[in-house]
Amino acid sequence: MVLGTCRAKRDTEGFVRFLDQIDQATEADQAIHVILDNLSTHKSPPVQHWLAAHPPRHLPQRSGAHRGHRGLPAALQRGAQGPSPPTSFWINSHDVLKRQTHETSHQQFVYVAGAHGVVAVDDALENAIGPVDYRTLPRVTFTTPNIASVGMTDAEAREAGIGCQCRTVPLSLVPRALVNRDTRGVVKIVAESESGIVREVHMLAANAGDSILAGVYAIESRMTVHQMANIWCPYLTISEGIKLAAQAFTMDVLKLSCCGA
Repeated sequence: MVLGTCRAKRDTEGFVRFLDQIDQATEADQAIHVILDNLSTHKSPPVQHWLAAHPPRHLPQRSGAHRGHRGLPAALQRGAQGPSPPTSFWINSHDVLKRQTHETSHQQFVYVAGAHGVVAVDDALENAIGPVDYRTLPRVTFTTPNIASVGMTDAEAREAGIGCQCRTVPLSLVPRALVNRDTRGVVKIVAESESGIVREVHMLAANAGDSILAGVYAIESRMTVHQMANIWCPYLTISEGIKLAAQAFTMDVLKLSCCGA
């Protein structure tokens, strides 16, 4: 059983409520291991009064000290085998979070930070998720027009030894852009030379941040430009530019009608 709670701040009141939650959810003689940081909240008089009123529960005065999460399972095991099993362990959570989030050179997007947080928490408790996969990380800059991309650039693909080819379609060929009277921008696709597997989708267009999700799905599912060129696409949308860029690998899109499939 793993119990947890989230609060806006760490204070004595919140910790006592958490102790109440633990007390209600567990048997009186059940071993409890409370992972604590080095904040003094759990040493305050209200906490001591709560412990005095609940004799079966106690936080030992001498807990195992750990600078990271790696030694925690072994310490728990050692404690369980001892004559007086400890019920709490100190853990410096800063090391865990710093390793997973702060010490990174990856893109500084809020959804990347969120993914890092999930990994950090899971790593601290179970170490099960593993590294974050950035292959299909969408990158969006909310300028006017938006800049959005996902996957490897043609330069990165060649550096990785992947033969590739590119097609770029100006927004002047995208009906939605014509209707908007704003044809600033392009749509570019990078694909493997032999297989046609899509490696990157890049867009400079109004609402490109919304449309780039199609590129995320295409790269994640290893779609080819042939598949993208022949899949359904709603007419009069900016995302239609992605299909046109895919069609440009095998045909002259200048000769297509405005609503050509």
